[in-house]
Amino acid sequence: MEEEHINIELLIKNQYEFFKSGVTRDIEKRREQLLKLKETIIKYEKEIEESVYLDLGKSSAETYLSEIKFVLSEIDFSIKNIKKWAKRQCVPTSLMVYPSRSSIVYEPYGVVLIIAPFNYPFQLLIAPLIGAIAAGNCAIVKPSHLTINTGKILEKIISEIFPERYIAVVNGGPSVVNELLKNKFDYIFFTGGEKFGREVAIAAAKNLTPYTLELGGKSPCIVFDADNLNLCAKRIVWGKFLNAGQTCIAPDYILVKKEQKNELIKYLKVNIQNFFGSNPQLNKYYPRLITENTVERLSHLMYSSGEIIFGGDINIKEKFISPTLIDEPSVESDIMKEEIFGPILPIIGVESLEEAVEFINNREKPLAIYFFGNSKDSKKIIDKTSSGGVCINDTIMHIINPNLPFGGIGNSGIGVYHGEYSFLAFSHKKPCMKRYLYFDIAFRYPPFKIPKWIEKFL
Repeated sequence: MEEEHINIELLIKNQYEFFKSGVTRDIEKRREQLLKLKETIIKYEKEIEESVYLDLGKSSAETYLSEIKFVLSEIDFSIKNIKKWAKRQCVPTSLMVYPSRSSIVYEPYGVVLIIAPFNYPFQLLIAPLIGAIAAGNCAIVKPSHLTINTGKILEKIISEIFPERYIAVVNGGPSVVNELLKNKFDYIFFTGGEKFGREVAIAAAKNLTPYTLELGGKSPCIVFDADNLNLCAKRIVWGKFLNAGQTCIAPDYILVKKEQKNELIKYLKVNIQNFFGSNPQLNKYYPRLITENTVERLSHLMYSSGEIIFGGDINIKEKFISPTLIDEPSVESDIMKEEIFGPILPIIGVESLEEAVEFINNREKPLAIYFFGNSKDSKKIIDKTSSGGVCINDTIMHIINPNLPFGGIGNSGIGVYHGEYSFLAFSHKKPCMKRYLYFDIAFRYPPFKIPKWIEKFL
């Protein structure tokens, strides 16, 4: 879809008219649409992989696991459970309104807007769309303008299944996003950086539109009295350098017990070489950064903060930075203040677990906290810190469980999704009460004479 040909106001108007027809509310039709989406994704699997490779240099294997397989599992989970999720939920009723029945009805918001980022350009658009469809909404989805090829295949897939009045893809640059945000939607779902997330929230506030913001931040990784440091390092390296570090929940920095620091660094280096070889630029499993400007920004962070003890290779034209370790950067340096979102991993030694906890609590609440250590200390991390999520003895993997909510807190985001939580994110929880006319409680009316013996039951 060419940017200049988009009539956004007409598109939104047509979606509202279609939603009012009630077609999207039928549970069986929702399941049918999700099944069609699954079948079409499988049909275009190779084209999806090629598109993501052109945009980010991801291997087909990484794209399948982190983008395609992820959303196929979400679709299967939704198809299996949607009837249960959408069922009217009966709740207890107080004596004050006896006799009556109370329940919660899950109804779709209506027309929703989903804005996706560049880093997982397929997954982070389709995953919330699954929730929007499951909940019975119409949706306009906006792929990132930085991933042009993925945007095209997304448009091809969605337009093949859905009429525009139901689900529509709108490609284009920042001006298109701004134009979309000028219009009224019933719900907005945004994934991206904190700065633009604030702009989305401001735009939503003008129309009192509810929203979910999936942002990011500096997710710490603590290693303290951990056994099997080699396996710890292996899981940290995988989580950090997946997608060349362009993952909102990637470990942003390590806080490690000083006595274990040198050994951990040794194993980090070993596992980086095991994964990507001696020349990661030639390794097909090591992706590229999104733009040359990104390389320049990360280069500044890398060379102005601490000692580079591994990696540090840069090729701006190739949008490449090798996996890089930085030892003891100043806590006041830029790299310890802003989200890195790239393949650079600072390492800081700490004397105690309390020092690590204090370090984290003195900063904005992160999207994730990773802890490698014993069970007693992991409980302290869970109880004494606040974050979007916690993963013990691994990185990233907590997001693949569809029974767990995923989302941030504070600066790292507002609202959660995945699995049933995606359905709930796009559903209005409508309270309903049914009273009966064969009995009435007199003391609810003036002069409000409530018997003392009955007050304890109210």
